[in-house]
Amino acid sequence: MLASISEMEGQCIEVSWLKEKLDDIFEAKQTITQLKSSYPVRAEWENKIKMLKEKLHAYMAESSNKMVELHTLQMELHGLQEKNCAALQDLSDVEINTENLVVDLRRQG
Repeated sequence: MLASISEMEGQCIEVSWLKEKLDDIFEAKQTITQLKSSYPVRAEWENKIKMLKEKLHAYMAESSNKMVELHTLQMELHGLQEKNCAALQDLSDVEINTENLVVDLRRQG
């Protein structure tokens, strides 16, 4: 096709516009060919993205479950700390009572 255009140019026929259009068509055909060859790569990437989204969803669900578990453990720890404080107070009371008894026994004895 380009050879025919060159012949027309040789006969002094204005065909530069046609040559530009043919160059555009040729470039478009090459681009289409390149795009078609990239479809498998695109499909592979889309598949990877889909798998990563599924993993992310699973991690988010697991994270949510761990947050609930953490909250439960924090509540349990808080309860144990309150029991520990109460036990320490009871121990302190017993120590004070023991000291008072020792003092009373010394006075009597």
